[in-house]
Amino acid sequence: MQPYFFPYLGYLQLIQHTDKWIIFDSIQFSSKSWVNRNRILHPDANKEWQYLTIPLRKHPNCSRINEIDINNNIAWQQQMLGKLTHYKKIAPFYNQTIEIVKESILPSHTKLNNVLVNSLVNTCDYLGIGFQYSLFSEMNFDDSIITSPGDWALNIAKAHHASEYVNPPSGFKIFNEGAFIKNNIQLSFLTSDLPTYSQSRSPFSVGLSIIDIMMWNSPYDIKLMLNKYRINSYKELDQQAIVK
Repeated sequence: MQPYFFPYLGYLQLIQHTDKWIIFDSIQFSSKSWVNRNRILHPDANKEWQYLTIPLRKHPNCSRINEIDINNNIAWQQQMLGKLTHYKKIAPFYNQTIEIVKESILPSHTKLNNVLVNSLVNTCDYLGIGFQYSLFSEMNFDDSIITSPGDWALNIAKAHHASEYVNPPSGFKIFNEGAFIKNNIQLSFLTSDLPTYSQSRSPFSVGLSIIDIMMWNSPYDIKLMLNKYRINSYKELDQQAIVK
């Protein structure tokens, strides 16, 4: 998967479930995605959430994630830490969480990719998630064999001699199940059961950055949340889509 900035719980569930993670960093960057931003609670209880965003230098629309430069002319680290201070008096794990954020964003990085990998590594270390990863940009992969969007997953899995490929359920129809079966690779999908937890306000804001979850919950409790998911086959998702 492409790297996301302090992603939501489901992304971390997928990392925990898999043996090897491929950071798909040489795909085209999308400006309206979770790659360089995510959401946390808004300090105003009447407003649900606000963005944490890594500012970027101007770049061609066709730029890949690993080619994007951070705009360090903006004091974005201080601004980001400032947006998190409203948790200090209300969230029990503020101190631990803010240290993870600092370790991820304060080093002097110029490339977006470095901060994204840094944040994933630090988050997984804190939560005790085994994170064995490779950067796709360093794989020397022959992309001439790609003829459809689903081919990326199949051929990357083949290159790593995988017996199973696991993906989120959204967009499952881009995959050719028969091609996976032909190559003796099981095609599976992880569906998250996102739990609620205390945010000291209501209604509950679902799907926020893992930063919000770490602010309110201990690593032990988050590990319990990480185990709340289901694994489905392609056929099961296809049948569910027909029923709907």
